[in-house]
Amino acid sequence: MKDFLTIVPRKRYMNKRQLQEKVEAGLIPVVFFGHNVEAFYGFLLSREIDIANVEVGQIFDLDYCGEVLHAQFKERETNAFGFRDYKFEIVDDGDFMETRVPLITTGVSLGEKKGATLYVAREALLLRGRRGDIPEQLYLDVSLVDVNQKVFMNDLELPKGVHFRKSQSGELVLECKYKFRDMTLLDAFNQSWMQEAI
Repeated sequence: MKDFLTIVPRKRYMNKRQLQEKVEAGLIPVVFFGHNVEAFYGFLLSREIDIANVEVGQIFDLDYCGEVLHAQFKERETNAFGFRDYKFEIVDDGDFMETRVPLITTGVSLGEKKGATLYVAREALLLRGRRGDIPEQLYLDVSLVDVNQKVFMNDLELPKGVHFRKSQSGELVLECKYKFRDMTLLDAFNQSWMQEAI
């Protein structure tokens, strides 16, 4: 899924056949509204977004006739023809924010109690949302993280209306593993020889 989406303009009034042809061609009917914006209609491309998995409150960058807009997904609504219209609210530039927020781990992991080490790959996360929704810090309780367990960005619970770029969803946040100790070839040979002898 892309964060930057293409809006294909559409007429406000289309008959059922015209709308059905567009939907079958992979276009997703959407409605955009805002405080200082007159509502307008369009389509999103199904190859750019899996609309079924979009969460309420998620903000996207949109290209509308060469102009870049920020829009927050609000709701799914069935129109008069039985098709779903997906409603997005245009977010004012002054209200939109994308910033790095420190990630603070709390607790002692199960793996650490067994002698493993907790490696933090991300000490700060790039979050996006409305200015008032983004926290100053993000906390992650690691007490249930065991040896050889990894936590990825899409595993994190974020405040409502706050998201990170989908391109980051698979990135590693932390993992717990035993610390690799330096071993010489002689040590490795002796260890394998002793195991064979046993």
